[in-house]
Amino acid sequence: MKAYPVRSGNQCQLLVSGDIFLQAVSRAIEDARISVLVEMYLVERGRSFNLVWSRLLLAAQRGVSVYVIFDDFGSRQVVEQCSQDARTTPHLHFSVYNPIALHKYTANFMRDHRKLVVVDGKTAWVGGFGVCDEFYDRIIQRTDYREPVWLDVAVEVSGSCVADWILLFFDVWCERRCLMVYEGSTEPGGRNGSLKPLMHFTRGLVQGVNGPENLRKPASEGRSGFCKCPGRVAYGAQWVQQDIVRQLTIQVRSAKHRIWLTSPYFVTTWGLRRLLMRASRRGVDVRIFVPGPYMDHPAIRYAGRRHYRKLLAAGVEIFEYQKSFLHAKVFLCDNWTSVGSFNLDRWTYQWNLEANQECYCESFADKIQVFFLDLSDKSVPMNQAQLARLSIKERLLISVVGMVEELMLRFFR
Repeated sequence: MKAYPVRSGNQCQLLVSGDIFLQAVSRAIEDARISVLVEMYLVERGRSFNLVWSRLLLAAQRGVSVYVIFDDFGSRQVVEQCSQDARTTPHLHFSVYNPIALHKYTANFMRDHRKLVVVDGKTAWVGGFGVCDEFYDRIIQRTDYREPVWLDVAVEVSGSCVADWILLFFDVWCERRCLMVYEGSTEPGGRNGSLKPLMHFTRGLVQGVNGPENLRKPASEGRSGFCKCPGRVAYGAQWVQQDIVRQLTIQVRSAKHRIWLTSPYFVTTWGLRRLLMRASRRGVDVRIFVPGPYMDHPAIRYAGRRHYRKLLAAGVEIFEYQKSFLHAKVFLCDNWTSVGSFNLDRWTYQWNLEANQECYCESFADKIQVFFLDLSDKSVPMNQAQLARLSIKERLLISVVGMVEELMLRFFR
């Protein structure tokens, strides 16, 4: 398995809330001069899409090399429009990951679930945000408040890790599952054009990241909220290359003080649940934060609840967040942190491309701790007495959904 090394010389900032993330990304695209790389899963029609896509088009029109990868399933609503724009806009390169087709059978389940933006080879944003209106509020002048805005986070990174994010992006761009829309200019476009200019373009971006000027003075120097810390690019590439799982497993096994995890879908493997229970029994503070009443797939909440009894019996603390849909994917083990797109569910392990930014830094871990403590204040702690008071309907749903989950796993294994 390919693994990116831990690199020093990074500055990282935690971005909590969609408005902060979208404002930072949209401003960076407006100011871009060389390149913009975007890899996204969930993209839907709406005000946030109009905001982001219009800025990408303007960047391409002023000569910035814009490369965009959207997953065909998660971004189904906008793929046709984006393809048409790519055919008529110089410098805009658009790729659709794994277009859905009946003859592919189960290969259709392989999805690009990553959320990555890299601007000018200087700054990268990695997290769980999509380009859909559920994540954003004032920045898109939201009018629909039937449900609260989804809670998610991202990491803004500058420094040496950005070069690895560029390489990871173009690894996917050149993958055989990507269908590319190439506008026909002389710019590098990938498989539909010549790979040599694309390789030259990629090499230039990476060399720019690692140049003495950038290493001496990172783009974020002097800005408040950033932590100087070693970091690492972590990724998942379906079941054959689960670098994120491998590193999480290592950290859970070696944790001495705390293991705090949050995921919108906690339907993870028996192996990870066993490691968490063992850690709790040896005295580690193990906490798991999951969504409460707000959930985009309610059945998965019941599937996760069937594991609560054993986890609670082992001393693991479980919190259900009450204020909105908790969509964040954040892992904290002592002073190691991992933030990105990786859900703690077996579907993610098996089928998805994923991306997380890892940080090895006490000061950044302190910021993650503050985020978790805020979650705790707005969550309901679960216990055995609460599980015993569940209605017959809820218990039946937990059993039925659990059986369906097991059947699906056996069928698709």
